[in-house]
Amino acid sequence: MGGVLISNNGATLEDMPELEAGLAGFEALNARLGRDAFPLVWACRDFYALWALYLSSLESFADFADCIKKNRAYAFPGSRQV
Repeated sequence: MGGVLISNNGATLEDMPELEAGLAGFEALNARLGRDAFPLVWACRDFYALWALYLSSLESFADFADCIKKNRAYAFPGSRQV
């Protein structure tokens, strides 16, 4: 699994648990290394949630960028608003 942008069509709703599991593994590895991955993990979880929302409501958005603009859930230092 390569992430949300797996291919031209991206991840499916069925792929989301695998993506979350990979993120949990990344978070655990960073914890063992004593690194703070919280901002990145938080951003990824938000992005995954937005992707799932987009896929489950395609008719509600012009595109994924529109979904992000209408549903932006986080704003942490260093984030770039779309």
